[in-house]
Amino acid sequence: MGNRLIAVALFMATAFAADPSADLLAEAVKGQTDQVEPLLASGANLEVQDKNGRTPLMLAAEHGHADTVRLLLTKGANAGARDRFGWTAYGLAYTAHHEQVFSALPPPAGLRLAVSSARIPEALISSCFMGLTQLIQHVDEMNLDSLILTAVQGIASAGPLRIVRAYRHGMAPVPESDALGDADAVLTLQLRPGSTCTQASGDEPSGDRLSLAGDSLSLAIDARMFRARDHLPIFKETFRGGLKGLSVRTAANADQYFAIYQAWANSHAGAMERSVLYTLLKTTP
Repeated sequence: MGNRLIAVALFMATAFAADPSADLLAEAVKGQTDQVEPLLASGANLEVQDKNGRTPLMLAAEHGHADTVRLLLTKGANAGARDRFGWTAYGLAYTAHHEQVFSALPPPAGLRLAVSSARIPEALISSCFMGLTQLIQHVDEMNLDSLILTAVQGIASAGPLRIVRAYRHGMAPVPESDALGDADAVLTLQLRPGSTCTQASGDEPSGDRLSLAGDSLSLAIDARMFRARDHLPIFKETFRGGLKGLSVRTAANADQYFAIYQAWANSHAGAMERSVLYTLLKTTP
């Protein structure tokens, strides 16, 4: 009987002993780098996953623990593994803005982008300062499709996204025939600058009423992206400035158009780069 009791006690102790793999996940979240090697030596699985499919490397990256990330990499952790949402360790670190962490990880593949841009005049309705033909010509001369390409390229140059091809098509629809080259994905940008003459009433200090004329400007950019290898659409969003946006801008004269559109282009470029990069980090191998 005594031997049986001892055996049961040993069995229970073994059953409730700490799981080194579970402990490794917990220490990765906390960034307890000095606990990683002992846990691996005691049998912890380097690629164990939590309920979201995240490995110790992913968890350390997500929580900003650069030293833990480096050690796990030296132990052979798979930097290309993905959780059930599609994120890699790099993607989790990048979206959480842990620069020291994603700088320690190998740069991801699949972030080579071809970009095509064009502009169409359908939202150029009227101007208080010029006729419709002159308005369209005035906006056409600003080369807004070139402006947005320059802005996107400038922002992308500071991150992991690589723009390997850039095409501009002027005032015409974006064609589907642009060469892909060695791009992993293709981003098309259709710019729709808008202008409408508006009249507003105001009061002078004397109490007299006067009318203030100006052009209400807007800029919408229809962004679409597809994967190069199979032409699968992976991203679709419209970025707006003015009218429905938070910053409605009124031009008091035609010379103010360019500065207003340029500010929107720069703002949209940053938002587009983030959205495109996040999409590629989740969907490319």
